[in-house]
Amino acid sequence: MIALLWDRYPVAERLTRVSVPTTVVFGSADELIPPGQSRAVAAAAGGPVQLVEVPGAGHNDRALLDGCDLVRAARDLADRTRPTG
Repeated sequence: MIALLWDRYPVAERLTRVSVPTTVVFGSADELIPPGQSRAVAAAAGGPVQLVEVPGAGHNDRALLDGCDLVRAARDLADRTRPTG
């Protein structure tokens, strides 16, 4: 197999220094970013994390752009980061 991308995206390494709530959304059938890699990113989060797996979704599936799971996850993240008072 030939690697087409030479650039590195050290998301997990950088996320360890982030202490705010984080949401990681991924498709269980993602052919470009293996689901295990998304789980590892979530596990590396330095703050509270919500992991949202969209069953059957591939990397470029519409469900990961504006599907119900993604919209719900974004709304939940907004609720978790909203100031109280």
